[in-house]
Order: sequence, then structure tokens, then C-alpha cells
Amino acid sequence: MSLNAAALKIMADKGLSIADVIEIAEAMEKKADRTNAERQARHRAKRNAVTVTRDPPNDIDISNPLTSETKVSSVSKRGRAKPTPDVPNDIPAEPWTEFELMRTAKRKPLNDFSRKQLWGRLRSIRDAGWNIEDVMAKAIVSQHDGFWMPDGRDSNIRRANEPRAGPFDMEEYRAKLARVGKADG
Repeated sequence: MSLNAAALKIMADKGLSIADVIEIAEAMEKKADRTNAERQARHRAKRNAVTVTRDPPNDIDISNPLTSETKVSSVSKRGRAKPTPDVPNDIPAEPWTEFELMRTAKRKPLNDFSRKQLWGRLRSIRDAGWNIEDVMAKAIVSQHDGFWMPDGRDSNIRRANEPRAGPFDMEEYRAKLARVGKADG
């Protein structure tokens, strides 16, 4: 609560001095600060609280918290572990996890059906001879919802058996410039 014109007028009519009004305002500020601190402490305690139940539900097997079908891959905003299905052996796990995190950040998380569809799409891209890690990296960087067959125009996506370009050779570059300069001259 703050002191408004009506409150100040009432205090003046009652004959309070300026020192008394200042004392009241300071007391009100201390109370507001204490109330804010208590509210923030309650909020922090509630946010950091862990809920513990005495008896687990009957349909959950607590002897093996992570079944063979699920693993903990990431943590949600609220600090809870999110189980996701195992990534197939033929799909690179690290880029896939990054792709799922990107989709979750876009608020478009994957369900089981769409995961299977995207894994099939990646397999068909790989079978067409493309490096699926490059395709996945492009989708993550470009914030795409899925994967598309490269058309060959993107220099960042290489064929499956094509090695990554090595370090830049300055001498070779200068020789190429000299050859081009002779051809132009």
C-alpha cells in the first residue's frame, strides 16, 4: 500500500507532523519489503520442492525404473526427466537427441508415430546415398520440423562416402589464382 493524497489529507487533518508521516511511510515500506521477501521465499520453496509419495501406484514396477524401451535423455523445464524411446542403432543418437530438443523448444514435441516416420525418412535419405548426419544438422540449424531429401545444391550436405574437406591449403589456392590470372591475361 502506498500513501495517496487522501491518506495524506487525513493525516494532516489529525495534526500529524511531517516527521510522523515519514515514519509511517518508512514502516509501510519495511512491511512491503518483508512481504515481498516472504512471498519470494515461498515461491522458491514451492519451485524446488520434490514430491515424495509413500506408496507407488500398483501398475508401476519400481524394481526397474528404466525399462529397456525407455531411457532418460533430457530434463524438462520443470526439472522432471523425460523418457524417450531408444534411438535405433542405424540413426546417430547425438544429432537425433539435439533434433528432439529443438522440436521441444519450438513447442512441437514428437510423438511415437512421428518419430517412426522421421526415422523411416532418414533411412530412405541414407539409402539414396546421402550422409544423414549432415541432413540432421541442417534441419536443426534451420529449425525444420522434419528431414528432406537433398537436391544436390546444398554444399553442406555430402554424400555418404564423401569425406569432409580437409584444411584449407594456401599454396594450392595461390597456384589456382596464378593459373586463373594467366588465363584472364
